Amino acid sequence: MMILLFPFLLVAITLWFFLVQTRRRQGKAQYLDLGLAFLVIVTVYGTLPGVGLALAHFDIGEIRDVRVAEALDFDLVQDIQIMFLCFAVGLSTVYLWKRKYPIAEKQTETATARQVLALICIAVLLNVGLPLAKYSIGAQASADYIGTYLELREFPLFIQQIFNLASQVAFSSLVASVVFCVAWKPSKHLHVATVLIIYVGFATLAGGSRTFAFLSLFAYLIAASVFVPRFSMSRLVPLGALALFLFLLAGNIRGEVESGVLGMLQDSEFMSIFINALDLHARVLDGEVKNLGLSFYLTDLLRLVPSQLIGAKIEPAVWYVETFYPNYHAAGGGLAFGVLAESVVGFGAVEAFARGSLLGLIFALCANALKPESRNPVRVFVYVWLTVVSYQAFRDTTFSILVRALFQLVPVLLVLLVVSPKPGSLFVSRARRFT
Repeated sequence: MMILLFPFLLVAITLWFFLVQTRRRQGKAQYLDLGLAFLVIVTVYGTLPGVGLALAHFDIGEIRDVRVAEALDFDLVQDIQIMFLCFAVGLSTVYLWKRKYPIAEKQTETATARQVLALICIAVLLNVGLPLAKYSIGAQASADYIGTYLELREFPLFIQQIFNLASQVAFSSLVASVVFCVAWKPSKHLHVATVLIIYVGFATLAGGSRTFAFLSLFAYLIAASVFVPRFSMSRLVPLGALALFLFLLAGNIRGEVESGVLGMLQDSEFMSIFINALDLHARVLDGEVKNLGLSFYLTDLLRLVPSQLIGAKIEPAVWYVETFYPNYHAAGGGLAFGVLAESVVGFGAVEAFARGSLLGLIFALCANALKPESRNPVRVFVYVWLTVVSYQAFRDTTFSILVRALFQLVPVLLVLLVVSPKPGSLFVSRARRFT
């Protein structure tokens, strides 16, 4: 049965990708590769729910999500798993086809104290100032997860947009601070790690953005793999596994889930994303989902245009919850959407393969252009940011990262343009010889 084979097949694709890539890099992995990182993320999003569903099939544990609690159709589960595999095959094949691995000279560009100071100041100002700003206008932060979706819902659209943009820059400036700190003083990289571990602990136990904290730690690992001499890539496997466990544990704590390890497999964000596609697949087959039209496929492009100019826009995640779970939406509840959900309401497995292929092409071309081998701090920052947020291409909508690039990268790059001693060479590394 597919439900039993699926986790193994998905892991097999990732191992095949890793072996081919290792051979092409001549066994020397100088840094964490974007394609490998994203494929591992996709594999995690598939294998954890896959194992959880397989266990539920044998009456071990239970899927607590109310959308499937009454009747879990394992035939439909297998349909989604086939789409999942099609996405992974398209992604891995095209990425390996287009990805080039040049060998650069030693680093000749480095970060400056002025850049580091400017980025840290902006990151602290925004990450500390935003909650205070919300409190000052009467949008006090909620004590629970659902309430966070209601903080600004009653405020004018323009205010919501300002806070959303500021939040995005807060995140990208945090990633930039991590990358530039490691690039500035590679020998002190463990100091950066210590600060981030404390941040993760605070976000897990005392509140704050769990996602921001874990992604900043992920950014550190990638930056260290680029800038720190003799940084063993083998460290990333246990560190990544530990970070994943802590992320799931933090989710259990935040959501007050009491089912331990089974809860991490059967009642996590990863399961929720899978069930989005499963739920929509059942509704498509029942005729509840009509043709959504061209605007649904142009969602990410339309996000670049303010709502004040074109009126209401389809936000897939909002559309899904508002249409099928209006009471939950009214109470402040929200869900992610996911590339599989997009494929389900489109052309199924064929569309999943096409979306994976397009992402593989985009990521390969971006990695080729950014050349992290050159260790130019600005290029590496963009590369690290893209690797860190790549999960949104699977969790949100396929091309949402292109919109995030505009709102998250551009403001930080403008700051770097102002504070850099040689703005004209900001993106240009003197390490030009590639073979």
